[in-house]
Amino acid sequence: MSIRKYAAFEAVVECGSVTKAAQKLGQTQSAVTQLLHALEKECSATLLVRNKAGVRLTPEGEKLLPYIKEILLAEARFRKEAAVVAASSDGLIKIGTFTSVAVNWLPEIIKEYQNIEPGIRFELMDFGYNKIEEAMENGNMDFCFVPLPLSKKYHTI
Repeated sequence: MSIRKYAAFEAVVECGSVTKAAQKLGQTQSAVTQLLHALEKECSATLLVRNKAGVRLTPEGEKLLPYIKEILLAEARFRKEAAVVAASSDGLIKIGTFTSVAVNWLPEIIKEYQNIEPGIRFELMDFGYNKIEEAMENGNMDFCFVPLPLSKKYHTI
């Protein structure tokens, strides 16, 4: 799932209207509507009820909203930490990951980050679910995405 879909959903909920959310996000109303439809399709559920008075969450939307906020918060922390790492390195950020994150999340995050910091390069190291913790022991990554729980104590977000 795309971070943009989550951000659009959260903005619509906060603003109470697709039009206001589109203005806040600097996108067209049509683009935000398309993002919402795509998110609802992926969730196989209607998340918002839209009418002339605005929008309201469905029970399914209410259940998923805290998770979407958590993902957006984690993504913001990721960007902040990546900036710290980038400032203290040679412009190369090494990310340990597994295929689903590398394919579904990181391309968009990396692209957006490179728009902000064009000199930063990324090296993705795909270890698979079973090998990522072993790779963490080697310490050649700036940070990594891991399946939880881990067998050893690490600081996780």
